[in-house]
Amino acid sequence: MTTMMQLPMVFILGSLRIPDLAPNLPFADKIRTLSKQYPQFRQTTIYPEDGVVKDGVLEFKVPLPPPKSNG
Repeated sequence: MTTMMQLPMVFILGSLRIPDLAPNLPFADKIRTLSKQYPQFRQTTIYPEDGVVKDGVLEFKVPLPPPKSNG
């Protein structure tokens, strides 16, 4: 019998690393919870398949929206 282990998740927003504080929630609910403090999560779409394993941590890079310029 094999045992499944869940990797810890980290969301990378620019240079900020945000740890997953609710590992028991479904992925969509995690994003919804994070979007309350970080509005950048509302402007992008992240899928569970986008995660990359680095050093035993599942990392999700959040693409930042392009800066707006006047002119």
